[in-house]
Amino acid sequence: MNKKVAIITKYFVEITPESDGVRGAGLYIYSFIYSLSLCCDVDVYCEENTPMSKDSHIKNIFHYEKDNPPSSEDLEKGGYDFV
Repeated sequence: MNKKVAIITKYFVEITPESDGVRGAGLYIYSFIYSLSLCCDVDVYCEENTPMSKDSHIKNIFHYEKDNPPSSEDLEKGGYDFV
């Protein structure tokens, strides 16, 4: 059974064939999330994002209200192995 991981970020942009890519820190974050998804089920909590592709490796993307991200304690209670 895969570990379940929650990632909290302000912005998330998925690299898709239709997108023009991600640069700078966004590329690092995307690479990190992609690497995690190879061995874990990854859910992303973000304030803003772009639409996901149909073949996305991310299990779920959840939106939170501006400047009010979920607390790591609440997410740990939600069954995540890592936050």
